[in-house]
Amino acid sequence: MEIAILFAISAAALLTTSVQSVSVSEFTCGVDKLTTFAAYKMVSRTCRAAQLHPVNECCRAHDRCYDQQMGQGYCDKTFCDCLNSQPSAGIKCKATRIGMCQAVKAFGHHAYKNAVVLLIMRVGRVILYLFSLVAFQITVFAILSAAVLLTASAQFVSFPEFKCGTNKITTAIAYRTAKATCPTQLEEINECCRDHDECYDDQFGRKFCDSTFCGCLQNTMTSYDEKCDPTLKNMCMAVKLFGEAAYKRATVRRKRAAGNKSADLDRTYG
Repeated sequence: MEIAILFAISAAALLTTSVQSVSVSEFTCGVDKLTTFAAYKMVSRTCRAAQLHPVNECCRAHDRCYDQQMGQGYCDKTFCDCLNSQPSAGIKCKATRIGMCQAVKAFGHHAYKNAVVLLIMRVGRVILYLFSLVAFQITVFAILSAAVLLTASAQFVSFPEFKCGTNKITTAIAYRTAKATCPTQLEEINECCRDHDECYDDQFGRKFCDSTFCGCLQNTMTSYDEKCDPTLKNMCMAVKLFGEAAYKRATVRRKRAAGNKSADLDRTYG
């Protein structure tokens, strides 16, 4: 009963119009400093300031539900309902909320099992993805991103070689998420990201590059995998939602390179 009331209060908070400031140190969506920081930045960038506090309250209530072992399915569903009670705030904010909901369903069982072992300790905060994709913005992204608690025995691409991400933080999240959920396809996923960057750089058209990237990701799976499939779908969704800025940067780089080449020719033959 207490948990249901807590979720109800969190959902009600999503409807308020007053802006309550939440610092990153107070933000509870995440399992460690890295994922918490990424989640904070993603919600801050894609949603209105007034929604930061109520989203945080949904995460707090979700942690409490896990700690009290109310059942993962119940906790995750109520968490998603809490986020969905938020008024519409644009497609990017909606994508963030969807990513957070998908993340707890895909990765929450690890946090829930930890809550069983650690009893009342607060360990269950899970987020997406998110992703602000590669030279193509996986905020996720990402997108969003997630509680990465798995290890695997497959041969891995090393972190310095990984191409999915626009900076150290987003690359680290993308790498840890892909390694945890799609370990046997890590090299192929990395190739998809590298090809997508090159497609942007060559200016083949953003729509074509994004569509080819999504197809490349799906082709890495020989059969359906309930852990890997959400990761690939979130990466695909992230480039379509957030790739515009990266494509524009690639356009600028190409024009600059063409200008430099023209200047070199002028100096040589002028």
